[in-house]
Amino acid sequence: MLLSEFENLTDIKPDSILYGVIEKEYTAQTEDGKDLWTSKAQFCHAYKFDEDGLATKCQRIANDEIWRKDEEYRTVQTKSSERIVALHNECEHFKSEYRNAHDINAELMQRVEELEHEIATQREVMQELRGDKTRADMFRVLEEYVHDDVDVIDIGKAVVSYHDLLVWGACHGDD
Repeated sequence: MLLSEFENLTDIKPDSILYGVIEKEYTAQTEDGKDLWTSKAQFCHAYKFDEDGLATKCQRIANDEIWRKDEEYRTVQTKSSERIVALHNECEHFKSEYRNAHDINAELMQRVEELEHEIATQREVMQELRGDKTRADMFRVLEEYVHDDVDVIDIGKAVVSYHDLLVWGACHGDD
């Protein structure tokens, strides 16, 4: 039976859930497979005047179905709300971890800059120490020249060579 046929015969406009129950009742059969209702008009009359509690029974079944769907909706809504809260908390956790990682990264970058500055300072000190060692070695050599009575001209050549060596080291570094 079509919804429009039911509405025309009963002057009742049921919602989709109630009409689904009504349609199921109309198509119900006996245990031996015979239709319970001989015509649409007979069924609609029985429903309209609630014969044998037909309309009450259909309304109760429809109400139970509506209640069940409402419960399903509330359950899904609750789960959805819980999932939203869980996702929000997870997002906040990740934001916190990101901020912590960002802070750690900033600290590490600052430490890298400090270490690079220390390395540059160490290189300068090492260069100065090499120069100081070279000077000390040269003075020891000159001192040995004096003890060995090396000619003054040879000592002068050694001093000029030493000076050239220092200039070379200053210009070219560790090349």
